[in-house]
Amino acid sequence: MVSGPETGVVKAIREAVVARWPGSYILKVHGDRYVPDGTPDLLLSVQGRFVAIEVKYRRAGESEQRAHAKATDAQRRALGQVILSGGIAFVATSAAEAVATIEANLSAPS
Repeated sequence: MVSGPETGVVKAIREAVVARWPGSYILKVHGDRYVPDGTPDLLLSVQGRFVAIEVKYRRAGESEQRAHAKATDAQRRALGQVILSGGIAFVATSAAEAVATIEANLSAPS
């Protein structure tokens, strides 16, 4: 398994989500020839809601906007499909961002 800076962000997100919502299910997706292009890095079930997170590493001095822009067209399409189906989907560069985005979407009226 390849390890890099993004691995640390994935680990932090997993830990933060489980700490905030202990009953959550989290699956880290490892891309291979059987996984469709653009499949998000993390697939979760949080309080009965499907959540898909595309994780991007934010380099020192890099803006959050630039880090988010690293998502490919296929990744953006996959996130859009999740949203259209009623799930929560987004790009995150940190655990704090992921938790805040999930929280905002869980508390928003359906």
